[in-house]
Amino acid sequence: MSIFSGLNNAKSAGMGSTRGEFFHDGSYRVSLLATIAKEAFRKDGQPGLIIESKIEEVLRQTPESNGQGAKAVAMYKLTRMPDGVLTQTGQINLDRVKGFFAQALGGVDDMQVTEEIVDQLTAGAGDALKGVQLQVDVKTKVSSKTGNPFTHVYWRFVPEWNPEA
Repeated sequence: MSIFSGLNNAKSAGMGSTRGEFFHDGSYRVSLLATIAKEAFRKDGQPGLIIESKIEEVLRQTPESNGQGAKAVAMYKLTRMPDGVLTQTGQINLDRVKGFFAQALGGVDDMQVTEEIVDQLTAGAGDALKGVQLQVDVKTKVSSKTGNPFTHVYWRFVPEWNPEA
């Protein structure tokens, strides 16, 4: 079973070390470096997706913003219960993964983003989308349930940044 099992039915949440630091609040133009599927993250053994990018331009800066030229990463844990069913968080993140790939593929319709395509795009070094430029809007919010902060990463395809698309 693919770690993206269930992606075909996910809803897009489109409008996500040496890898770089996590995204901080702000708005950016980024170039994708890699989309890496992990069968298991070290801490909890859960699968997920790592999106590595380079910040080409800071479009809206906050005191916490990443700097131009820095590497920045987004990570989506696709947590599952022992029987393989996605947890609520896993489903939310799978929806976000679908939205990311819809934007990275040129702002295509969500239905065009399938498990098979995502498996292909994350195979090997995960560099199939290397060079694609996206706008990334990042906003940290506080959970009303737990009181803990969490970061929303919104990806958007901008055609004029990708003339070959």
